[in-house]
Amino acid sequence: MKNYPAFYEKHTAYLRKHKNAEKVLIALDFIVTILIGLVYLAGLILIAIGLFGSPLLTLFSVCLPPAITFVVVTLTRMTILIPRPFIADEPIEPIVKKEKYSPTFPSRHTACAFAIGVSLCSLSLWLALPVFILGVALGYLRFVSGFHYPIDLLGGAGIGALLGTISFLF
Repeated sequence: MKNYPAFYEKHTAYLRKHKNAEKVLIALDFIVTILIGLVYLAGLILIAIGLFGSPLLTLFSVCLPPAITFVVVTLTRMTILIPRPFIADEPIEPIVKKEKYSPTFPSRHTACAFAIGVSLCSLSLWLALPVFILGVALGYLRFVSGFHYPIDLLGGAGIGALLGTISFLF
């Protein structure tokens, strides 16, 4: 993207005015990630008690896609090796300081959230919808924190959604 630092600054100008922005973004990132996990856990519990047919087959179909997504995204990141925005050729000044410098594309958080959402779609839209909303929120939080480029988030969402469709095969 041409002049990414200016694009990032434009989208984070409001947050930069607040001295607690870093703490708030860290807390929201944590809370949203936990909420996605709790919705997923609720779905797994509903499967385990037999609400959605055969518990073993259904558990397998809902657990497999996010696990495959995690592995595929991790291997992709190790292959493509795109640096995070704050250490790229045109570095940004991120709102949230990060010590870990792992590759950025695709976003593993977003990919797993969308894989979980699509997997839960095979059971109930009411379980999946909050995960999709939280996945979008998490992606945005990771962007404004300075961890990801927008393409990382779109790539993660696309890979997660695509691999999440494995749940419909069972």
